[in-house]
Amino acid sequence: MDVLALTPTEDRTQYLQAILEPLGCRVHGCRTPQELGEQIRSFPVGLIVVAGNLPGLSLEHVLTAVRERVPEAPLVVALSDVEQANRLASRFRGHAMAWPVSVEAIGPLLDGRRPATTVTPRREVRWRMLSGGHVVRDGATLPALLLNISVHGAMALADMEAAVGETVALEVPYGVDRFTVRGTVRHVGEYPLIEQALHEHEWLRLVHPRVFGLELDAASREASAEVCRRIQQERQFLELRLLCVPGMPKGLPPVLKYYGVKAEVHQNLPEKLPVTPPIVIMDVSTCHAEEIERLERLRRRALIIGVATTPISDPVRAAFASSLPAIFVLPHQSETLVQHIANFFAPVDRRMPRIDETFSAVLKTERLANIQADGLNLSTNGCAVLVDKVIPKGTALEGVLSMDRAIDAYPFAGRVIYCVAQGDRFRLGVSLQVKDPAAISFQKYLSSRFLSGLRAQWEQMLREPL
Repeated sequence: MDVLALTPTEDRTQYLQAILEPLGCRVHGCRTPQELGEQIRSFPVGLIVVAGNLPGLSLEHVLTAVRERVPEAPLVVALSDVEQANRLASRFRGHAMAWPVSVEAIGPLLDGRRPATTVTPRREVRWRMLSGGHVVRDGATLPALLLNISVHGAMALADMEAAVGETVALEVPYGVDRFTVRGTVRHVGEYPLIEQALHEHEWLRLVHPRVFGLELDAASREASAEVCRRIQQERQFLELRLLCVPGMPKGLPPVLKYYGVKAEVHQNLPEKLPVTPPIVIMDVSTCHAEEIERLERLRRRALIIGVATTPISDPVRAAFASSLPAIFVLPHQSETLVQHIANFFAPVDRRMPRIDETFSAVLKTERLANIQADGLNLSTNGCAVLVDKVIPKGTALEGVLSMDRAIDAYPFAGRVIYCVAQGDRFRLGVSLQVKDPAAISFQKYLSSRFLSGLRAQWEQMLREPL
């Protein structure tokens, strides 16, 4: 069966391929009206899956066109916004599902048309974690990859054959603290994108990983609420904001809303900005010479995306435009601009991500002092380092982080989460908390490094075809 997948990102197409191709399906992803038309003409569509809001496009208009061309194929509307999924499924005679979909939910539709269904909204936000922890079952402790958590539930990945109804515990390391939550297994299964999920967690060394979801007991909710609060607090330091001058390009608001990006619109570029916006979209064809001077200063800390609504003939504007990675001509390239920005934000895990860069650390345990460590990656509550000695899992330690680009050194307290051999040395995963008063400086440093990485990512994206 050929499946038409309307997906905002390649990751979602790959997810659908992972769960549907083993069932004998060929999944064809598309993101633009041109691709949609080509796919419909190329093969008989057996199933349609809408896996997100398409950048710059109205799903109502897209589904109207699809239903006119392919009226009989079953339709799945799988969105994070359950209300929108239910509304579209009802209007276009489809099945509403919450993203990510499961093979158990979507598989039965491959047999043919079934009555339309709706999905029950989640009662609370699930915070994505993607961090290492442990699962405790029948007294045995096993490594686990934590996928998400809410006040009332959690999901993890582990080598565990748990049955629905069993009670298990999850150990969640966060900074110097370690939270333990217990709950009842409500669902089990396999995780389709296991390689992607475990890419940065090779130390887990899972053989037959299974995903399981827990409904947490009442005694665990204070701990789970604290973990959720900390994740939410960290995300504020990403500062995903965008400034548009003199207006926001068509089709961009839905993308920004979907990825949680705050946007401001100014008629002119302000002389002074209380906070430097990480991203600025500027109409280079109409800006003044003074604004160009301000943009040149902003480029040291912000990503400048140039657009042009009229031909650029002025030499000063032309010189500045030629210095930017690209200029998008509007309205002709509105769709291209929106697609680039959607792809730009898609990989951003809306928690403080790991930042891959070299740094040094000096560690101290109760028995050992002055352990020299070479840093591999950092986040606000953890790091990975290489050391010459085995330091057992669970060991409490203190240390100091030193980065080449940072003015300060950052003292911290922490605990070893894992210790595995890597070549002739040992890789440590450390859950840590930088001590006050350096904590705020550390968070600002990570935020600035994260945004620098985004600027480099944008320039790399422009060199590659969509």
